[in-house]
Formats: sequence, structure tokens, C-alpha cells
Amino acid sequence: SGRLALSQQRFTYLHTSALSTQHSAPATWQIPLHIRVIAEGKTERSQMLLREKNATVPLPHNFESILINEEGHGFYRVRYAPDLLDRILNNGIDRLAATERFNLINDAWAITVAGLMPLTDYLDLTAQFTSERDKNVWAVLLDSFSFLNRIIKVEDRPALEAFVRGRISPAIADLGWEPQSGESELTKQLRGELISAQGKLGNDPA
Repeated sequence: SGRLALSQQRFTYLHTSALSTQHSAPATWQIPLHIRVIAEGKTERSQMLLREKNATVPLPHNFESILINEEGHGFYRVRYAPDLLDRILNNGIDRLAATERFNLINDAWAITVAGLMPLTDYLDLTAQFTSERDKNVWAVLLDSFSFLNRIIKVEDRPALEAFVRGRISPAIADLGWEPQSGESELTKQLRGELISAQGKLGNDPA
């Protein structure tokens, strides 16, 4: 068996040095953690209160994946080590609840903006969401694409547009261009937002 290393720190979009005069000592909080571990096809759930700056918890032998903040009830961000994030993705992102998928991509984007995750890693992560059909999850993705569209250099814009089309097109192809009988209002809204982003951010002439 192994051990999972946990640590907490203040999240900010500002560089750490910018806060040094405001916070002389590292702050710690009592953070309730809901942890889900999958090992040998079986799911184990546990809860703990993270009080210290650092802590470790035991992991089962040959664990497949671990998710922090199960069901997304905690008001904190989670940054996974690359190998732990890979385990979540390899185990199948469709096995996560919509709130968990939302938190995963929302935290990743926030961490990227804060300079704690390479942009290329975030862009690679978005490839896992081409089959996503939850409107809230797509809201994070589209907001991140829109942000990049505002700051990108003119010469790089065609590459970003092609990237956006590649991410959005599968969802539009699946949903279709016209409302379907019996579909929810959220699905109708999602279709409209995706088609709009395909034209504005993807520069799709269609």
C-alpha cells in the first residue's frame, strides 16, 4: 500500500510574493475532505478533516484512481499531481458526476490562470470533454476559450480557432442543429451556446 500526500495553501491569482506583506505566516483551515478511491474495481469512500498544512493518508494497494471533494460539496480548489490526474482520466471521466466534472475542469482552469498549471496541460485536458453534455461544464470550457481569444496574438488566432472547432464540433454533431422532441431546456440552451461559440470563437463559416 502507498500513501497520499495532502497539503493546503491559500489560493490566489496573484503571485505569492504579492501577498507576503499581507500574510506573514502560512494560513491553514479546517477543510472537510470527501475522498473516493477506486482499487481493483471496488470503490472506497472516506472523510477526514485536514487541519494541518500537510498530511498523509493510506492508499490501498494497486489503487486505480482517487478523487478529492467527491460530489463537489467542498468550497475549495483541488490541484492534482499529474499522475493522479492521469489516473482519473484513464479511469473514465464519464464515471464522474456532473458536479465532479465541473469541479475538475473549473479548478484546472483557475489553477492555470494562477500559473500553477501549464496552459498546454489545460488544453490537453479539454480534449477529455468533447463528449460532455452538461451545460455548466461547457460554460467553464467556453469561458476559458473566450478568455484565450481575447489575449491571443493575431498571428496565433487561426490555430486557436481550429482548436476551438475541434473541441466543440463533436458536441454539435451529436446534438444536431435543430431541437429534438422531448429534450430538456438546458440541452436547447447548450446547443445554442455551442453553435454561437463555434461561429464566434471558432470562426466557423457554417
